Amino acid sequence: MPKKHFPEKGVKKPDKDQRLYTDTEVPSGDGRYVAHVEDTSVLVEGGKDKEEIFVSLNPDEIPSSLFWSGDADKLLIGYADKAFLYNMETKTLSDPVQIEEQDMSLAQWMWMDPSTVLYVGSTYSYVIDVSRDRLGVLYKLKGVMGYDPERDEIYFESQIYSMDRLNEGVYFDALEVGKIKRYSKDEIIEMAREMAGRYEMP
Repeated sequence: MPKKHFPEKGVKKPDKDQRLYTDTEVPSGDGRYVAHVEDTSVLVEGGKDKEEIFVSLNPDEIPSSLFWSGDADKLLIGYADKAFLYNMETKTLSDPVQIEEQDMSLAQWMWMDPSTVLYVGSTYSYVIDVSRDRLGVLYKLKGVMGYDPERDEIYFESQIYSMDRLNEGVYFDALEVGKIKRYSKDEIIEMAREMAGRYEMP
């Protein structure tokens, strides 16, 4: 699909300002909580009793991003190479899910639906299942540009090395934009039935 056909309207792009800096406060969407990093732990303030919740993490690392669920019952904590899920109701921290391993990550998050979140890294992106207190990677993608919630499609940029423009400092040429549609379990089952029907022996 040529790049000029990228459907800008209706396609959501990851927020560019989700990296944590000194004293960055990350409020939940409903305004109930505010999370920020203190030393190497995450401090969550708010609630009816103005409670303070410390989420203990690796003492040698500082999170690169914090991201709230829409109903503020879950907090995603991202690093360059892993992510955690903190459940506000049970006050429990999930085991980490491994994501891209590099020194710097874009660490951008986007909700696709209440149980699925898109993590956009510098090179690779991950669609992560957050429906339970155990994170799971559903897809690993490269070059994600945005998500169309109406069509349930993920858009990504395809690139190859630019061999004839290396002298100009151009290492990659963006060739085209592609898209991947997400399918529900029922849709996949139905497609499998249709395919099986086509190959039935007479």
